[in-house]
Parts: sequence; C-alpha cells; structure tokens
Amino acid sequence: MVRDALLLNLEALAQSADAFPPLKSAVGGLLFIARQLELVSSNKAAILEFYARIDSVAASLVRAVPDVTMLSSVARIAIHALMEDIHSLCAEVEVVASERPLLRFIRAQQTRGRLEGFTRRLDEAHASFIVSLM
Repeated sequence: MVRDALLLNLEALAQSADAFPPLKSAVGGLLFIARQLELVSSNKAAILEFYARIDSVAASLVRAVPDVTMLSSVARIAIHALMEDIHSLCAEVEVVASERPLLRFIRAQQTRGRLEGFTRRLDEAHASFIVSLM
C-alpha cells in the first residue's frame, strides 16, 4: 500500500513539475528507481512461482505413476527427458536468482524476459512429455 502511494505521488509530481524542470528531472529519476525496484521484487516472485510450477509438474507425475516398476520403456524415456529439461531450466534460473543485488537492479527488465522464457520452456517440455506418452 505504501509503495503504491509512493508511486502514485511520484507520478503526480512528474506530471505537475513542468514549471520547474529540475524538480521534474529529480522526480523522473526517483520514479525510474521505484519502478526498477518494483520489477526486481516482481522478478523474485516470478522465480518462486517458477519453482512452484515445477513442484506441480512433479506432483502430477507422482499421482500419474503410482508404481514405477510398471512403466513402459517409452514412459521411462519421456520422464527422463522431462527431468533433464527441468534440471537444465533450474540451473539457468539459479544463475538468475543468485545474481548480486546491483545486477538484479540493472538487469531487471532483461531478467523479466528471461523468466518468461523459462516458464514458456517448462510448459513446452511438459507438453512434449504428455504428447510423447500418447
């Protein structure tokens, strides 16, 4: 709530500061920093959501395969391929998640795109797994 109020006030100041350019410039800089911090926070939440999605895929596999000794060779290959894809994605996400705070701030927009790509690739790997079982 405080963050929303701060952003709203900065936006209002930026819109009304035309009469005093130095104020407009300072407010614009503060607004940029506030938006970047918001994006960094959003990226952290997206990383947690990505891991939750992986947990969901794993839970669905556990429910779908109650007895692993009864798996066909095709199913084993498909599960192995899915696990390799997930392992690779987790390694890439871990690199992003372990960046130093300054880099997270500077690369916030780029990181947003990368996280969206990771989620898309996870969805594609899961869909490919399902299709390979048909």
